[in-house]
Amino acid sequence: MKIVLSGNLRRYTDFEGEVEVTASSVLEALNALVQRHPDLQPVLFEGNGQVRSVHRLYLNGDVLEIDEIDRTLDADDELGILTAIAGG
Repeated sequence: MKIVLSGNLRRYTDFEGEVEVTASSVLEALNALVQRHPDLQPVLFEGNGQVRSVHRLYLNGDVLEIDEIDRTLDADDELGILTAIAGG
């Protein structure tokens, strides 16, 4: 399955915008992503293992709620991670 990263997260993946991983759930996919790119761990996850609230997850274009993190995936699914940017 493919994970598509928003622009600001790409600096933690050597500027890869898309990362292919093998995973059976959303959480497993995210864990595979941070295993491949460890610098993403503190950016993507809170200390308690929850996805940080600044990130919005999309599965095949549909918004995922936090309680859907264990949702199963198919090999052709696409998980998008979009990060809110704030500033003045």
